[in-house]
Amino acid sequence: GSLCERMARSVGRSGSEASGLASSVVYATDSVLEYEEAPEYTSLDVTAATSESEIEFRVRYKREGAEGTGPVVGIERLLGCQRGDGVPIDLIRRVMERVEFGQNDGVEFCALTMTLPEKV
Repeated sequence: GSLCERMARSVGRSGSEASGLASSVVYATDSVLEYEEAPEYTSLDVTAATSESEIEFRVRYKREGAEGTGPVVGIERLLGCQRGDGVPIDLIRRVMERVEFGQNDGVEFCALTMTLPEKV
């Protein structure tokens, strides 16, 4: 969380915006590997990229034997389930301007994108 917040600050987001961005990444990763509904998820990784106008955090959820075969449990569905104090995907969408789900080479991902402030 704090690394994401520092990254957000470095590209011009500050205060509650940086904190909200970091919280969104935490909601997309926190305890996902422990969800009872998805025992086949074995690891995840997070990458970040920026362009002139956006910052994107991409979370990749790896599954046992994920060579494009077998059923996909669905990270979007899992993040849509009530957890503790809210529904992770709802909390993420309050902050991030774009949230996309997909699959690449048998690995599911969630891309969280926020527009960067204009340079003055």
